[in-house]
Amino acid sequence: MPTDYKNNFNTKLTPSQEKQFTNWAKTRSKGKDPLADLEDYDLKGYWLNEEQSEGEHDESKENEGHLPDTYKKPNHPTFSNESIYHSKNTPGGEWKNKSFTPSINMLKTTSKLPNLMKYMKENEPDTKLQMPLGLKEKAITRRIKNASKLRE
Repeated sequence: MPTDYKNNFNTKLTPSQEKQFTNWAKTRSKGKDPLADLEDYDLKGYWLNEEQSEGEHDESKENEGHLPDTYKKPNHPTFSNESIYHSKNTPGGEWKNKSFTPSINMLKTTSKLPNLMKYMKENEPDTKLQMPLGLKEKAITRRIKNASKLRE
């Protein structure tokens, strides 16, 4: 049975915090339902640890509709090793300069390549999508084997 991401990988809130969170979410709708992001983003964790903290956070990204990777869930197209949910069992991809390399696990389970390519084109057009080394090596090995069979 597939993982129910909307109801998993969420920061637990008290009933009082839950009410405050819901009110906060309503104030930031900007034409879309921010609670829809609960499917692939721990918005409650972001709210509790970033919005409620006394420290400053980067509102410029938030105003663009882009929150930090810190609370991305394993099914987010650009789930990365910067997420609190990155682990041995749910390895994320890696951001480096202006490129993103998904983990092999992501490509096999939650971010199939055609969907990821579409997402990157629409949401991260200035970012280069890199393939993980293990995937490249497997593809090269397959090509070599196929070429060897053709020569036989």
